[in-house]
Amino acid sequence: MNALRTARALLSLAALAAAAAAISAAPVVQAAPPEWQFVEAWRAIGFATFAALFAVLAARPGTGVGVWVVLIANKAALTVSAATWLATAEGAGTAAAWDGALTVLLVASFLLAAPWRSEPMAAVVAPLQAVAA
Repeated sequence: MNALRTARALLSLAALAAAAAAISAAPVVQAAPPEWQFVEAWRAIGFATFAALFAVLAARPGTGVGVWVVLIANKAALTVSAATWLATAEGAGTAAAWDGALTVLLVASFLLAAPWRSEPMAAVVAPLQAVAA
């Protein structure tokens, strides 16, 4: 399996996991007390959004480097946040494990897919390199 195929497989796995999380969040939203339903719905929508973004990257790994960086930074920040509240917040350990694993998966996929070498990115990078030279 070449590097790009491996990156796509990892991203597809991330998309499926996020989609499963979104689906499994529906009963949580319904069971939440009214004052928490919005927060739980927001969380479920976030899972669905990330499922879609991971699927987009799996389908088109040459998508802008900025999308990759934002996703990696988000998952890393969520991992650090969860680790910060390990002792006091219920579910922080689970969140740290999932988001930490996704951070590693995204970094590995990013390095394997090398989106900075894609055709569209090459058109952006070449003029910048010429100016810098």
